[in-house]
Amino acid sequence: MAAARTPNAMTDIVNRLHMPLLSPGSLDFASLSVVVSWLAVTRPTKHRDQFMNVFPPHQLEDHPETDRSRRPWSQKFGEAFRGLKRGIRGQSSFFVHFFFAALVIAGAIVLECSAGQWGLLLICIGMVLTAELFNSAVETLVRGLDETTRERVWPCLDIAAGAVLLASIFAAIVGCVVFLTQLSVKLF
Repeated sequence: MAAARTPNAMTDIVNRLHMPLLSPGSLDFASLSVVVSWLAVTRPTKHRDQFMNVFPPHQLEDHPETDRSRRPWSQKFGEAFRGLKRGIRGQSSFFVHFFFAALVIAGAIVLECSAGQWGLLLICIGMVLTAELFNSAVETLVRGLDETTRERVWPCLDIAAGAVLLASIFAAIVGCVVFLTQLSVKLF
């Protein structure tokens, strides 16, 4: 088992799996974890199990659910809905987004928008809410880090907040175009 953890054994496994993007000298723990993640999705089980032997046993014990892909669909959906609930409850800005989404839906009903316009408005609402969920996920990750790491990754929070702002601006532009078009049709 100890021989399987040497850099030469890791290089041999990577070469056998035909992954030219990794150079043999660049196999550190970070690139190794990326390779294992890639294997979990793309390669058959025999390669994945063979490659997992490269990890020391104590690193696998930290994660009791090493094979999350074999969970039943009901459990996967349950975890997704739980994550949605945590994301919505954990952020006060969701209430602002929900308020404006309700205004947009009410405006679309009053102005009798077409099916295409409804589609655009709903896509924009979904885009903003999805961006806010990703922002919440990044904030949750950063809160879980130690103080020194948190200071190095702090710009990630600004970038995630900027993504929400950009999605909101574009949604507002699309909403204005749709509503002004409908108002011009109704008034003239």
